[in-house]
Amino acid sequence: KRALSWGNIKGALRALDLGMKFGKTPEHINYLALLSSLLGKSSLASYLIANLKKRNLASQRSLEIFGTIEEIRGNGRNAIAIFGELLKSGKNEAGMHILRVLAKMGMYETAYNFYNSRKIPENNTVKFYLGEVLLGLGNLKEVEKLGKELLEMGDERGNLIIGEILFKKDENKTALDYLKKVKVGYAGQKAHLLIGNIYAILGEYEEAERYWETASKMPYDKILSSRAAKNLQNLKTFFVNLKK
Repeated sequence: KRALSWGNIKGALRALDLGMKFGKTPEHINYLALLSSLLGKSSLASYLIANLKKRNLASQRSLEIFGTIEEIRGNGRNAIAIFGELLKSGKNEAGMHILRVLAKMGMYETAYNFYNSRKIPENNTVKFYLGEVLLGLGNLKEVEKLGKELLEMGDERGNLIIGEILFKKDENKTALDYLKKVKVGYAGQKAHLLIGNIYAILGEYEEAERYWETASKMPYDKILSSRAAKNLQNLKTFFVNLKK
């Protein structure tokens, strides 16, 4: 679990493999499903959770992971439906997951209204995605406040938020300084996408291509992967047209 929180997928898989040698518990299967999804094996991930449900061994954690798998695959509405069922059963933490998915889908107003209507437990992840929502709504003052709070607590996602604000203000070179400090997880993937965008604006196309290539292969969010891949294709098309 710790390796996964650090974005070390291979390390988490090794630790899980070691643990499963002493017995395959439902919790082991939960994490194997999540890791399978992050490694691009979504069908296997779904099968593992479905098998737990069939054997009546699925826990709330199993359903939480199933929702996360759908989220990673880009099926945001399916993920929200799963997290919604958890929320109805009294698992308040599911509200954080719904906020996250809505933010990723760009449904900022819906996400903000949802946040204000629910008592979502406050933590760094909620602050980060609330920042993403407020950024989408254009409330840069509140976003900057959240970004600074995250940085004060040693959370590198604060660098992404500050970098995004600077990018919106066209302070691109300073934005790069912040974005390059973000390495792992969804935030790291989005940072790579934005760094590529900035280098393209600056006319440094080889660097743009390098960062978009990395973002397109990172496993945390299919929507970000698709955007990066589309940017790469547009860049290649641009240079092909120059040669005509």
